[in-house]
Amino acid sequence: MSGGVAQVYSILDSLPIAALLYDQDLYCLCSNAMAQAFLSADRPVCDSLHMHAPIFDRSTWAHYLHSAFARPINIQPVLIQVAGTGILARITCAPVREELGNPTRFGLLAIEELGSPSSRGNRDEGDALILQLAHRINGPLDGACRSISLAIRYVDKREDLLHYLRSGQQALTAARQCIRQVLDHAAKGLAPAMSIEGLVAQVIEAVRSRWTGGQIEISTRYAEGLPAIRFPGLFQVLCNLITNAFEAMPHGGNLTVEGMISPDAQLEITITDTGPGFDQRFLDKVFLPFFTTKLDGTGLGLAVSKDIVEQRGGSIRLDNQPGRGAKVTIRLPLSQIT
Repeated sequence: MSGGVAQVYSILDSLPIAALLYDQDLYCLCSNAMAQAFLSADRPVCDSLHMHAPIFDRSTWAHYLHSAFARPINIQPVLIQVAGTGILARITCAPVREELGNPTRFGLLAIEELGSPSSRGNRDEGDALILQLAHRINGPLDGACRSISLAIRYVDKREDLLHYLRSGQQALTAARQCIRQVLDHAAKGLAPAMSIEGLVAQVIEAVRSRWTGGQIEISTRYAEGLPAIRFPGLFQVLCNLITNAFEAMPHGGNLTVEGMISPDAQLEITITDTGPGFDQRFLDKVFLPFFTTKLDGTGLGLAVSKDIVEQRGGSIRLDNQPGRGAKVTIRLPLSQIT
């Protein structure tokens, strides 16, 4: 195999989370050791997911896995049963292409443990039940909204029919927004609180452990009184961005991470390196899925990071520092992460 699939084969075992590669028939092609706890031999991946996470039925899991051939999908948090113990996890499905321009034939499933709801008391157990109910409602709502959108697109111009369809679409959209607010609230409440300093330190340790290039000098600066946050997805975002910064300095350099609270109550994290900076020709494309200028890149890191940050109402901005490399700024509203 070549391209993205060959890369996945080589890195699965190095990932700190459960991960596997599956084909269009939804059968597992390969997995790392952590994923073995979630797999059942000779059965489709959707069966295994339903067995360990019955929050969705088999067909819904199959729908998510198939949909990921077109675009990355994040589902969090999900209550998963493993060896009789319930854990909360974030599940990510993403497409993998062997070569740019070729049809997607493989999917990547990643399961990241967020913690145990039972360890956080009765309130979290209640939140977990609310979360399961919200997930069950959200799936049919999404399907209904998509169906009505397609009907509006293809129906003839009968104004009376369009009026009723649009009214139904507005009602379903409002209901879906309510459910998503419940999901966001439960996700934030169930995630463990962590300091920015501790989170960045974990990310740097993880990236450095796999780094084989030149010496990278790292400095961190944080404003006083930064609050602890509840946003497990930020670990993946920082891993992607700091890994990119390391790779921009293959022979060594300086990396600076800073954290502060802006006047408009946003957490701002900036990552600055001393590499060559971003190519101005591609700045408007770097967040597109599968766009990459690296010979061995998948083109998913920045796209997935942007999606995770925007789910919490945040943003990522890329800038070039004249003569000093690249600067990435993450902004997240405190109301969504604390």
